[in-house]
Amino acid sequence: MAYTRDDVETWLVDAGSVGDFDETVLDRIIAGVDAHAARFYDLTDADDGTDDERDQALIMECARLYMRKHSSSGYVGTDELGAVRVTSFDPDVRALLAGRMITAGLFGPSANTVDEAP
Repeated sequence: MAYTRDDVETWLVDAGSVGDFDETVLDRIIAGVDAHAARFYDLTDADDGTDDERDQALIMECARLYMRKHSSSGYVGTDELGAVRVTSFDPDVRALLAGRMITAGLFGPSANTVDEAP
């Protein structure tokens, strides 16, 4: 991927997190987010450094999961309806990656450029 642990740490600091970050945990979160996203999204151009939306979405997801470890039972805050719980990819992340959804073999022919399953 074109983003690094430093990018995630910068996002966390900008979001108000302070203190030393556990580099081992951040590295494991980054690896997990990359692996999970690759199952559902076409990330093939990840090494060319030109896809800012993709990188931004994955940085957001990594930061969100890192902050989640400091919350009880996955709750990250409240809104007008009550507690907000983290359960899957953030809706903003899904929106940024929506054009990259891999549908080959899942829902019939794919509209993107991923090779179809035989």
